[in-house]
Amino acid sequence: MVKSNGIKRQMIILATHNSGKIKEFKRNLTNITNIKNLELLHLNQLGVSIIAEESGVSFEENAKQKLSTYFEILDASLGLQDKILISEDSGLKVSSLNGEPGIQSARYGGKSLTDAERVEYLLDKMKEIQSNERNAQFVCVIAVAGFGIPVNKPKIFKSEVEGSISSIQKGTNGFGYDPLFIPIGHKKTLAEMSNKEKNTISHRSLAINKFINFLSN
Repeated sequence: MVKSNGIKRQMIILATHNSGKIKEFKRNLTNITNIKNLELLHLNQLGVSIIAEESGVSFEENAKQKLSTYFEILDASLGLQDKILISEDSGLKVSSLNGEPGIQSARYGGKSLTDAERVEYLLDKMKEIQSNERNAQFVCVIAVAGFGIPVNKPKIFKSEVEGSISSIQKGTNGFGYDPLFIPIGHKKTLAEMSNKEKNTISHRSLAINKFINFLSN
């Protein structure tokens, strides 16, 4: 706990620079109703510009790697014994592309590409793939340390959502591959859905909700 003007605050730090992820985390973490004076911060606010290495072979390994990097940095400056640090790794796995882009989702096609260019790159690779062979999966892994949880044995929360890849981009309420991903049982891409809809179906929201349940209990 940290104090501000005599009021105890529970601080949760999001170990990310990604503005889209920050928005989704904040939108979902406000559902924590049993903790008063909750303070949510992220790396940009704390002046941490270092980009953690992601050399793992799985989403979980990368999430742990990022957690360890930022824990060391922030523990030295803030002290994380009474704070919670969250890291996350997520991505898209397309069955017909042997699981690509997978853990390379944020760097697919080259680090210099923008999100929009990455989406176009994926669409181009799939242009000959028929609609019944465009199955895909969105995966999110959250790693948590601090407040009694050791960084070398973090709590892990994982969620996977099955769906398919649209042949064209649809919607503007999202980032990354959201304009292409249609969750199974739905006709709209994640980027076409409202925030309320996304909170119940997106891979990241489902993983965040698992963390919320853990924290609440």
